[in-house]
Amino acid sequence: MTVQTDSCLESSVMQSIVKGLITDFKKQANPEMAAPMKSYMKNKFPFFGIKAVPRRAITAVWIPEFKKIDKEERQEVIEQLWQQPQRECHYAALDLAGKIIKQTDLSWLSFWEDKIIRNSWWDTVDFIAPSLIGPLLIGERGLQEEYAWKWMESRDLWLKRAAIVFQLKYKEQTNETLLYEIILANADSREFFIRKGCGWALREYGKSRPLSVSSFIHDNQEVLSNLTIKEGLRRLSK
Repeated sequence: MTVQTDSCLESSVMQSIVKGLITDFKKQANPEMAAPMKSYMKNKFPFFGIKAVPRRAITAVWIPEFKKIDKEERQEVIEQLWQQPQRECHYAALDLAGKIIKQTDLSWLSFWEDKIIRNSWWDTVDFIAPSLIGPLLIGERGLQEEYAWKWMESRDLWLKRAAIVFQLKYKEQTNETLLYEIILANADSREFFIRKGCGWALREYGKSRPLSVSSFIHDNQEVLSNLTIKEGLRRLSK
């Protein structure tokens, strides 16, 4: 009689999660929805054609099993889903990750950096940076600056956007000096997603510090793009 070790059991659970999710997605695939979903994402990824609500319902079935496995197994589940072509698999990986944020630590940073630069587009980056990386760096001023400037010095568009938006949920805990320095460092960028990201970051911070954001935009309106100013002032103007 063969006795299964704990690692074998964990591996079996890991594989069942990945295979189960993909099988469930295939069962719910809707080719008529897949085409417009792919088009909306500029044809960068194929889709099963499953909308957010049913996709999350499918993923939710596997969350209890996902929570049972250890860090390495969790990362492997996410990685295997990330390797699938369909965008719903990437979303499922992030849906699962969102349920274990409190069990992650700084050792996850390089793992999430990798996911930012692979299968990259605004939809996944805008979840990873503020929702998965943000909680790891809050209160870590030194590391915030280290990683933000490292991302800025890279040639990767999405790492640069991560540097802009990772503080999105920090509110009063926002490292204001760093935020403003990063935005000014990107002021001459011609990239839509950079300009839009700068405006988004200002708009969110403006909910907590409206006068500061208003003054920053006013003082730097000659260098900030019109898109950044428009987005940054959207709620302030109300």
